[in-house]
Amino acid sequence: MVLQNKTSAGFGAVNEVKKSTRYFSERVNGGALADTSPPIDNILILLYNRLPMTEVIQIPTEQEGVLLRQLVTDADDAAYFQAVEANRDHLSQFDDTTAAKYQTLDDVRVARLSTAEKLRLGIWDNETFAGTINATPDGDAIEIGYWLDARYTGRGYATSAAKALGSFVAQSYSRVFAEVAEGNEASAKVLERAGFTQTNREAGRLIFELLKSEQAARKISL
Repeated sequence: MVLQNKTSAGFGAVNEVKKSTRYFSERVNGGALADTSPPIDNILILLYNRLPMTEVIQIPTEQEGVLLRQLVTDADDAAYFQAVEANRDHLSQFDDTTAAKYQTLDDVRVARLSTAEKLRLGIWDNETFAGTINATPDGDAIEIGYWLDARYTGRGYATSAAKALGSFVAQSYSRVFAEVAEGNEASAKVLERAGFTQTNREAGRLIFELLKSEQAARKISL
């Protein structure tokens, strides 16, 4: 499967370890997790970091030096959190919950490790973290979401990232879509430039999709 990587392949094993860890803890503590037991999330992080690393997903874009690279390390978490810290107002517009979700560095790490089904990628200009883009499967469909550090807007990063990731996931999913809040014209224009077409409007959200003709053209080009 296209999303096979440390986060997805490895975390399947972690989920099994999670069950075993909880079972062991319950047995030791007489049927209940003791207040002094380490948080399950911390146990998972320790176990996850001991899993074998498989190849990190990297997706080139049409811009020279700009790459989508999977977020898999503590250094990636730090880069992500630093960008959130610098953009809390920017990331609170149009009902965006990014700033609210990531109050601490641990919030970023736990989210990365506990959402195995989501492909999380940084948008990197050489070694500069400019933002993030992700893909979340839902059956035969997959949703793309992204945000940019405000310091790096206006450089075509989001458009290049959406175009590259759209082409990548279109190889394995029959529907590729994205949602933006009504009024977020900048994000809507990003999707249009990346080849997406608005197909619906639901509860204040605009739905954009890569139409089948566009997906077919991208499969041929690859």
